[in-house]
Amino acid sequence: IDVGTPYFGDVAIVWKRSSNKATIVASADTGMYEFTCGDVKMPHTFPQPNCTAGAPVLGTASAFFHLILHSQAYYNSTTWLANHACRLLTSENDDGGPLLNDDDSLTYWEAVVAESAYFDGNVRFVVASFASLFGDFDRVRDVCRRKGWILLWGYGDLAASADPPRDNDPRPLNQRLLDPLSAALLDEKILYPSDVDAVFDEHWRRAALQRRQGHWQKANDTNATSWQDAYADLAADLPLNFQLEPLAVRDNCRDLEACVGANRDTGHCICYHDGLISAQSYSNDHHETPEQS
Repeated sequence: IDVGTPYFGDVAIVWKRSSNKATIVASADTGMYEFTCGDVKMPHTFPQPNCTAGAPVLGTASAFFHLILHSQAYYNSTTWLANHACRLLTSENDDGGPLLNDDDSLTYWEAVVAESAYFDGNVRFVVASFASLFGDFDRVRDVCRRKGWILLWGYGDLAASADPPRDNDPRPLNQRLLDPLSAALLDEKILYPSDVDAVFDEHWRRAALQRRQGHWQKANDTNATSWQDAYADLAADLPLNFQLEPLAVRDNCRDLEACVGANRDTGHCICYHDGLISAQSYSNDHHETPEQS
């Protein structure tokens, strides 16, 4: 999904696949298992699973078929596998494309790196929550600039992250925008219009002003619509090449390790290339698996 579950922070880091050599995968979130089936209490209300399925079982990034059976039973869903396969193989623009509600976004596998994990050399890109940080948190931009990491702004589930949640309606949850600071390494003839920095900075200034005046803070029951409108306005003013969705099997990127998303307009993969990010075309004879975060 575009940002990650709103319960666990406003910034997501997507690791390189090469850093997954010592990754342990659980068939459900182990913390939420304790919150919903154990004695640990949390202020959030999580969907109630089938606790009789038992605690999450463990596997790896290459040995995971046995996790599917537990997940289907634990999430008490006969369509869990079908829904996730649909999400990987199709897009919002396909007929009957896969939509997710807030509960669906919590039915994931939990992955833990079982060795020392170093940021330098292992981070593919960073996703920041638009409603939580845009116009306010310069630090995430500064860190990405210094580290040379691609920064994307995720739309997220603004209604679900409101306090209290507004509804549980299905949403695409697949919208991201490329931050122009990352586009500084692009081939300007392909993806970097000369005015894109000024356009982005003006939207940042407007959001910062609203935050200072107390009109908009993090998404809540009264301002989630304002953030939805602000995101839509920024997306409309940025070039189509700056509008991305998360990678999936359908994208068939030539080098998945170097790619950070798919262009929502053309479907082309957006990738690092020889020190640059470029619009990389499909390679239909080479299949890869989707991003792991």
